[in-house]
Formats: sequence, C-alpha cells, structure tokens
Amino acid sequence: PLQSSIVGYARGGEMLGAACIQIAYNAGNAVAAWLGGLVISAGYGYGATSVVGLPLVAVGCVLLLILYRRNERPVRRQ
Repeated sequence: PLQSSIVGYARGGEMLGAACIQIAYNAGNAVAAWLGGLVISAGYGYGATSVVGLPLVAVGCVLLLILYRRNERPVRRQ
C-alpha cells in the first residue's frame, strides 16, 4: 500500500518514485547492518544487536503512525 501511494503521488515520475522506494529500502538495510556490525565488533556479541535494532523499529513505527494520521481519510457513514 505504501509503495502504490508513493508511485501515485509521483505523477509523471513513476519510475523515479519506484526507484526511490528501492533506494530507501536498501539504505535502511545498509545502516542497520552497519550498526549491527559496530556492536558485534565492539565485543558485545550477536545478542546485543537487538538492543541497537529496537530503537530503529521504534522510529519506524512512529513514522508509520505519523504517515497514517496525515493521510487518514474520514469514514463515510451511510
């Protein structure tokens, strides 16, 4: 649903919108892997990567909630 709305807002630049979705996904994976690698190389072990990942998940949930609230449509009652 999010991908289709981004492409829908990118009228005339659908390919660029779709490319930006993929760029954001890959950048998120790269940053998370880099942060996890820093934790492991610091000697905290594999289990400590969840401590780094939890704030990233929390930020993602907050951003999703903000996006939902901004684009929420009122329910039509019949």
